[in-house]
Amino acid sequence: MTHQRLFPWRLFSRIVLVQTVLGLGVLTASGLAARYFFKQQFLSQVEHQLRISLGSLSQDLKPESSQSWCADHSADPSFRLTVIASDGGVVCDSHHDPKTMENHLRRPEVQAALNSVFGQSIRLSSTLSENMLYGALFVKKTGLILRGAIPLSNLVASLHILDTSLILFLV
Repeated sequence: MTHQRLFPWRLFSRIVLVQTVLGLGVLTASGLAARYFFKQQFLSQVEHQLRISLGSLSQDLKPESSQSWCADHSADPSFRLTVIASDGGVVCDSHHDPKTMENHLRRPEVQAALNSVFGQSIRLSSTLSENMLYGALFVKKTGLILRGAIPLSNLVASLHILDTSLILFLV
């Protein structure tokens, strides 16, 4: 009499299901961690570039700077440059008429610059309706605040590509 053992399909299918769920969980967690670190690295690099740019531009800043100074020193159309007086009044802006702009004294990056020389913040620009990374540098020799802003549209586009790639990989 031949005794034939049946393959334990039920146990096998449960093991495969558990391994699949665990594998997808690990891949999802890894993808989210990679996304977070990529975003942090990108923001850190942009902030560093902004800090260096403002430091270089501050060497040429004069107390009597005018609207033409901002236009002349903002060669990249995506880079927004603003000179702000210590009372928050806008002296010049590379993208808008300073006479139509509100007082900037309460902006987080301006407050941080007044307290510790350099400040930064990420927020929606009320005039451009776009998320921006703002950096502000208090220039002691002039008493002015030099503020630069860089749109985060490249970051958003890169994160979209990363998210799409992760989803395709998981599928």
